[in-house]
Amino acid sequence: WEDDPAVDGGERGKSKSAAVDASMGIPPAHTAAGAEMQSHLLKLRLMAVSRARGYFLSKFAELRRPRTNVRMIQVNALLRYADLNDFLLTAAPDVYSEVRDVYVESMGKTLHALFRTYAAQLARLDGRVAGRNDLIAVDDAALRDAFSTKVNMSKRSDAFYLGDRVSVLDSSDPRSRQPILAHVA
Repeated sequence: WEDDPAVDGGERGKSKSAAVDASMGIPPAHTAAGAEMQSHLLKLRLMAVSRARGYFLSKFAELRRPRTNVRMIQVNALLRYADLNDFLLTAAPDVYSEVRDVYVESMGKTLHALFRTYAAQLARLDGRVAGRNDLIAVDDAALRDAFSTKVNMSKRSDAFYLGDRVSVLDSSDPRSRQPILAHVA
């Protein structure tokens, strides 16, 4: 198409020169109509900046909520509007820096909470059950009371003893039966 003389034929050059001749070399912003449009364009730009700021700040507030899938918000809401972020950089650099700072703060808090939860869950899983020198089975005679023939299970401390871990199984609270995961999303 570009090499076709019927399409190009110097018409593009003529239309540009005709536009310059029609405005007599005056830039459109310096004409009466252009000056009137400048105020409308400024209002539109300010409206677009305020809406973009509001949109990004609302998405960052969603990042701070617990049990939020951060990756889904990043991909579906933030990455999709990367061009809007570029617009903020050129149209309102101060708003862009505010939005960037809020994002950095939100992600810092979110990642800190996730890693803190992850470390707590790992520490909970790292409890010592039995060591190298522990006996697997204990003689029943050692577990009997001196005045009775019954076995006292409270004295049992071998690898098969549940201890307070049995309370997890006996709990009627449905939240305690949830699997231990570092990040449920």
